[in-house]
Amino acid sequence: MIPRRVVGLDILPGSSPAGGEPLFAAVVVSGDRVLAEYESVKLSEIPVIVERHSAEALALDNIYELAPDEDALAAFLKRNFEKIPRLIETTLINGERYSIETLCMAAGLCRGKPSPLETAKINAFLARRGVGSEVLIFEEETRITVARGRVPGQGGMSRERYKRNIELLVLRKTREIEERLRRAGIDYDLFVRKSGAGLEGATFIVYAARGRLNGIVKRARGYDLTVQVEPVKREKISYIPLKGRRREFKHKGRPLIVGVDPGMSTGIAILDFKGRVLLLTTKRWAGRNQLAELFHEYGKPAVIAADVNPPPGFVKKLAASLKAKLYYPPRSLTLEEKRTIAARVYERQGAKSKDSHQRDALAAAIKAYQNYRVKFEQVEREAVKLDVPVDVEEAKLLVLRGFSVAEALQRLVRRKLDLTPPPPTPQQKHEVENRAETLLAEYRRRLNLVMGENLELRERLRELREELVRERELRESLLSMKRENLEREKEYSKLRIQVDTLREKISELEETLSKLHEKLSLYEEAMSDIYTGKKKVVARLGSSTLARLEANGNRVVVVDDDSIEELGVGKVTRTLKALAGKRDSLTILLRGEKARRLEAMLYDSSLILALMPEDSVKIGDYYLVDTSKIRRVKRENVDLKGLLLAYREERKRELLGKANKA
Repeated sequence: MIPRRVVGLDILPGSSPAGGEPLFAAVVVSGDRVLAEYESVKLSEIPVIVERHSAEALALDNIYELAPDEDALAAFLKRNFEKIPRLIETTLINGERYSIETLCMAAGLCRGKPSPLETAKINAFLARRGVGSEVLIFEEETRITVARGRVPGQGGMSRERYKRNIELLVLRKTREIEERLRRAGIDYDLFVRKSGAGLEGATFIVYAARGRLNGIVKRARGYDLTVQVEPVKREKISYIPLKGRRREFKHKGRPLIVGVDPGMSTGIAILDFKGRVLLLTTKRWAGRNQLAELFHEYGKPAVIAADVNPPPGFVKKLAASLKAKLYYPPRSLTLEEKRTIAARVYERQGAKSKDSHQRDALAAAIKAYQNYRVKFEQVEREAVKLDVPVDVEEAKLLVLRGFSVAEALQRLVRRKLDLTPPPPTPQQKHEVENRAETLLAEYRRRLNLVMGENLELRERLRELREELVRERELRESLLSMKRENLEREKEYSKLRIQVDTLREKISELEETLSKLHEKLSLYEEAMSDIYTGKKKVVARLGSSTLARLEANGNRVVVVDDDSIEELGVGKVTRTLKALAGKRDSLTILLRGEKARRLEAMLYDSSLILALMPEDSVKIGDYYLVDTSKIRRVKRENVDLKGLLLAYREERKRELLGKANKA
């Protein structure tokens, strides 16, 4: 198809795409009119001119004036044009190259050597007249990639929640693009990287030019999500004449069995009909068109094979587009079976699988060959018996299409000998016509049934898709609620533990506070009794109060069992006698069984012995004593003998205790 509006270009002298940004002369032509002329523009300004004038094509006498190589040229077009213009090389006609001066003179556009601006104008007009060839850099395919905007960093629960949200965002965007493509009726293949909650990424191979997706899918680059839309570069640049048609495959050459393991990395194994491995490779992001070109470099694909049952949708579409027979095993091959097949092929032919994709594709192709091998060998045996040589590979191909071995060979022999079957008799014609009418009626009946079933199934499919969307949304909502409930339960458990701990602490503090209140009440009562003179504070004899008792003139001292345990009987006795010698009188208040034994020791001394009132209260090293209840010990009531014996026993225990410690 000849473009209507063209931008003709010619590089200026001294400029080169390999030495910085080159300069060009540019002329915009529409029909037979020149719309604009530019004597000098930068390479980066050309996309602006194309967009400003809505040009359909760029015309040059040499496409490598734009970029030094194919990759750089493809990158320039993808990076700078939202809608990539057609690229036309005017000096290449039907595979022959001519100089621009020759074409200029032949077309009557100029004489002599033209200037860069004139050359740009000539290129534009030549393209408008259908002179030259269109340069095919990109396939009729577009790759759409949906991916995360960034990878979540390290973290705890928040990181996992953020990661799930991003994966769900990728999943929703993928479904949105899939629905848009389906509504537009555009063929595509989808490859995804699944994750727990959603998708890590997705890649669409869309079988349409980039320009056809304008208004359907847009590029996006966000903080959380990116969508890239770019044309698929061809493996090799090809050319088609402007007035010719695109090259189509001529299905010639040997028939092939092709094993395919589809995915983001597609494994490919190509065999001939003798089971020999012709190619074993892996292609990344390979679309059906690219695979078709690769297959036809080796022959004509007759069988497309998969290693799983049911076969992937990609393999089904590939077989249908190539009009090849689809093969898949009765059940999916196990990993051990595929390893065994790959090892056997390596041992016999030296073809080694470099990755799991190649291994799976090879296993699929070998299983397909083994399925048809008996028929192929039968064709070879029957062909040997014939006196007329026939193309055995073509006979095998006919057998694959459903002919019997005899029918396939008979067809080829007739073609070889240029024999035509005898004309049918009237009776045979009548039988054929009747049979044809019967078959036609049967086919019409079946067609009506199939069309009715097709309508029902389409309606059912629509309902199921709507139901699936609802169930997916409900599932996502339930999963989200479940995750939120789990997080709430974790937080609730933590808070409950904290509450229990605080309650225990409060209980301890309340108990401590109650004891303090009791002490406070006791102290308040004691202070009141001391203030009114009802009770008196008396020091207890002990190591901590000994110095104060000696320094102060206390006339009353308490001796209790703790005093005996702390100082011992001997020291208590000596200390009391020493204190009594420094005072006119000293009253000893005895409290406890051990203290009562001092009565015998202090019987002859001048100390006044008394019993501690039962209601006396001990506060640290002091006692609060009601002096009105003090009862002196009468000498005649003292059991001296008993007290003496008790004292001896006590002293004996003290001495034994000291000996054991030593």
